[in-house]
Amino acid sequence: MDTVKEQVKSIVVGLESSAEAKFDTLYALESAALIEYCGMPEITGKHVALLADLLLHRYNTLGRDGISAESYSGVSYTYSTDLPATLHRRLNRARRLSW
Repeated sequence: MDTVKEQVKSIVVGLESSAEAKFDTLYALESAALIEYCGMPEITGKHVALLADLLLHRYNTLGRDGISAESYSGVSYTYSTDLPATLHRRLNRARRLSW
């Protein structure tokens, strides 16, 4: 197991015991998305925290299908299909442009 994966796993799996079962799948999806979006050949140590935050966001929104707010008295739901602005800013800082 590579050191980046071990570092991210210690952050994510340490929070909840049931997270380990889903970790490998989420790690593969999010690391591929990070590599593709940022245009880098591989994930380095300086991107560990960003990858961990992406994994935590993905794990926390599993099964909620993008619901960002609920109101029961008026039966109102607000859906979000995007990442939070803080993650977008961090992704854009890590992004490498290619011409």
